[in-house]
Amino acid sequence: PLKRKYQTTKSAAKLVSKVSLSTRKASNVLQYLAEKGLDVPTPSQSGIWGRVIKDADKVKARLKNLITEEEFCLNFDGKRIDNKESQVVCLKNSARTLNLCVLACDSRSAENISFLLQDLLDKYNAWRSVKMIISDSTAVNTGHQNGVVARLQRQFRQKGLDEPQFIGCQHHILDLVLRHLLDYMFPTESRSPNINYHLIEDVLAGYENLQTSYSGKEKIPRRENPRRRDDFRFLFE
Repeated sequence: PLKRKYQTTKSAAKLVSKVSLSTRKASNVLQYLAEKGLDVPTPSQSGIWGRVIKDADKVKARLKNLITEEEFCLNFDGKRIDNKESQVVCLKNSARTLNLCVLACDSRSAENISFLLQDLLDKYNAWRSVKMIISDSTAVNTGHQNGVVARLQRQFRQKGLDEPQFIGCQHHILDLVLRHLLDYMFPTESRSPNINYHLIEDVLAGYENLQTSYSGKEKIPRRENPRRRDDFRFLFE
C-alpha cells in the first residue's frame, strides 16, 4: 500500500495563531480553498493541533532564554473575561515586552492570584530576572501582610533573592487623582466604571465640533529623556 502523504501544517498553524481560528475551522478553511482549486495543503485537525503545540513549545523555549539573559519588570493586571477573573501577565524592560500568559483565576483572592503568578514564574524560571513589580493599587494587590505583592516578595526572600521593588501603576494612580478632583469639583453619585458627570454629556454632544475647531497654541518644552523605561518616561513627562 502507498504511504500516507502528510500535509504541511505551517500555514494552518498560522491561521490558528494569527487569525485566531480554531484548529477545526483552520482545517475546514484550507479544505474549502482546495476544493475551489487553490493549491493549498489540507492537513487534518489533529495535525494542526500538534503543530500549534510544537510551535508554542518553541516560543516558550525562546522566551525562557530571553528571560534568563535579561532583567525585567513583572506587570500583571486583573481583567473580567466572560464573567471570570483573569490576570494578564507580561515581563517588560527597556528593550522588549514579553507577553507571557492570561491566567484564569478561580477567585479574586490574593492567595489564588499569587499562587498562579508563582507557578508561572516557576515555569519560565524567571525568579532571578524579576527586579520590579508593577500592578494597580487595589487592596488585594497592596495588602501589607497578605496582598499579592507582599506574598510574592516573601517568596523571593525565601529563595534567597532580593525582593523586587513595587511601584503602583502610574495610569491607575493618575486616574484615581483625576477621579477625586472631578468628584470635588462636580459632586455626583458617580460609581465606577460609570461616569455620571454632567459635563461628559456636554463634551460628547459637541465633540466633533470641538475637534475641528480646536487650535492648540501652547508650546510644550521638550526635555531630554535619560533612557527611562516607558512607565517612568510617562511620569517624567
